[in-house]
Amino acid sequence: MKTLKFATNIKNTDNIESLKNQFKGISGVIDWNVDLEKPEKVLTIKVENISSETIAKQLFAAGIRSQEIISPWKKAAKRLFLRDCCS
Repeated sequence: MKTLKFATNIKNTDNIESLKNQFKGISGVIDWNVDLEKPEKVLTIKVENISSETIAKQLFAAGIRSQEIISPWKKAAKRLFLRDCCS
């Protein structure tokens, strides 16, 4: 299981209802919530065997713009991997 975070343009509970309908049909979405208090309207979602790209596509299909929030550790690991394998 992994936890993904996205900054979104979710504005209200209507957008959240739209997400509920979008996520219903996806097996592998374990839990999710939206923090409407933060300016980034952060969606935190726990998934199993689903990529962040798949979630981003589902958000787009629900009319929600999003950008994955990647931790500094994950960014550093990706840079190291790319440097070691692809340079």
